[in-house]
Amino acid sequence: MSKYIILLTAILLFACQEGLVPDSSDKTIVKTILSGKITYVGGLEKFPDSSKCFGIYVAAFKFLPKDTSGIMSEILAGNVYLKFESQPYPVESSLFEIEIPDAPMNLEYIVVSMKVDSAKIDAQIPIGVYTATGDNTKPTAIYMNKGDSTFINIIVDFDNLPPISVK
Repeated sequence: MSKYIILLTAILLFACQEGLVPDSSDKTIVKTILSGKITYVGGLEKFPDSSKCFGIYVAAFKFLPKDTSGIMSEILAGNVYLKFESQPYPVESSLFEIEIPDAPMNLEYIVVSMKVDSAKIDAQIPIGVYTATGDNTKPTAIYMNKGDSTFINIIVDFDNLPPISVK
């Protein structure tokens, strides 16, 4: 029995040589989050009927796409952050959250789009852009540092949609 006590004591002594030193492999994961609120001007009354809307999505682009074909190219190149689940609709407003895993990063174009054809993934039109000026023809870029949590507001006005081509 005393052999087992000595063996157990020796194992414990060798296993605990450093005492209560914090584990250096424990790295706290710091997430960078872009979140915001989408507000629909006119609320439910202005929302297109379900035969014209097949989903509402938010995307944050690293680079300003030149045109609608550029949007799909940027997505395929991995230069866009988005969730593939639709935002709720029709609603007066909704909240969104997108993780930016490779911050620091400049996001040049943050857009809310509406899918207008259920059969085509790329059948989307912009319905709102993030802009600090209120002019939906002039998107505003956001710089995201690692660990930032930035909240923005995007206004969608179905009577005043942003241009389909981005300049």
